[in-house]
Amino acid sequence: MYFDRFIFEQAALKTEYGKQLFSSLIKKGLSPEIKQGRSAVYTIEENKRHAFGEGKRTLIIGSRSPSKFENCRPSADYQLPVFTGCPGLCEYCYLMTRMGEQPYVKLNANIVNVLTNITKYIEENMPKTTSFELSASSDPLPFEEPTGIVSFIINHFASLPNGRLRICTKFEPNADILKANHNGHTDFRFSINTPGVIDSYEHVTPSLDRRISAAKNIINAGYKTGIMIAPVFLDDDWKNDYAKLIENLKSNLGSGVSTFEVVTHRYTTKAKETINNIFPQTKLDMDDEKRKFKMGQFGYGKYVYDSEKIKQVKEFFSSEISKQFPDSELLYVV
Repeated sequence: MYFDRFIFEQAALKTEYGKQLFSSLIKKGLSPEIKQGRSAVYTIEENKRHAFGEGKRTLIIGSRSPSKFENCRPSADYQLPVFTGCPGLCEYCYLMTRMGEQPYVKLNANIVNVLTNITKYIEENMPKTTSFELSASSDPLPFEEPTGIVSFIINHFASLPNGRLRICTKFEPNADILKANHNGHTDFRFSINTPGVIDSYEHVTPSLDRRISAAKNIINAGYKTGIMIAPVFLDDDWKNDYAKLIENLKSNLGSGVSTFEVVTHRYTTKAKETINNIFPQTKLDMDDEKRKFKMGQFGYGKYVYDSEKIKQVKEFFSSEISKQFPDSELLYVV
C-alpha cells in the first residue's frame, strides 16, 4: 500500500461512501483520523523534501460537489473530479504547478454527486458517446487497494451505454480491477518512458518491466489498452532511446496495444521553483532560454519545445509507431 496515513474531513463523514470507507479502513486494521476544523494536516518540516514525501503518503478523504466538470481534451471530453495528487515522486510532475510543496493526496467521497453529473453529461451529448478521464489530476490505481473506488467506477461505467472511462497509470492493477465487469467501456493507458528517464526522475513508481507486465495483464483482462509515452525528453540520443523503447513494447505486447499518445516535456515557472526546492540535485533540463513560452488552457504559461523540435518529434513517433504497430492509432503528439 502506498499510503500510511488516512485523514477524513468532517464533510466526508456526512456522505454514505465516506462512512463506509471509514469503517472499512478500521476493519483492515488501519487507524483513520478525523480532521478537526481547519487545523493543518501536518506541520511542515524544515526539510522540505521530507514534508513533501509525508504529504505523498497521506490520503485525505474530503467531499466536494463541483457544479460542472472541466474539459480534458485531447485525452477525453471531461475530467472526473474524484482524485487529486499521487503517491509517486516524479520530479517533472505537472501537478507541481497546482499543488506545490504540500502535495496532499485527496479523494472526493461525494461519489453520488460525481455519478449524477456523469449521467447528466452523457444525456446532454446523446446519441454521441461521452468520455471521462479519471487521471486528469492523479494516478488513480494507488487508491484502489485501500478504497476499492477504481473498480467501483469501472463497474459503474459498464452499465452506461454511451459513457466511456479513460485511465492512465504507471502503477499495477489489483485483482479487483482485472476481474471487473468493464464491458469494454474502460480504456487503460500505461505511462511509459525509457529506463533512463524512469530511473532518474520517476521515484516510488514501478519499473519499466513491471509496467509492461501490468499492461499485459490488463490486455488479457479484455480492456482496450494504450501506451502514453510521456514526458519525452529531447536529449542528444533521444531518437535511439525511444526507438529501443518502442521495439521493447512491440516484443512484449505485440498487437495488444490499441493506441499511442505522446507528450513532450513542459514546465511552468511555479513548477520549476517547486522542483528545485524539493529536488535540489535534479538534472531536469529546465533552461528557459532553450524553450518556447506558451499560454495554457488553465490560464498560466508553460515552457515547451519549439515548433521545429515538436515537428521532429511528430515525424519520429509517427514513423516508428506505424512501423512497429501498424494496426495501432497514434492519437496525438503534443
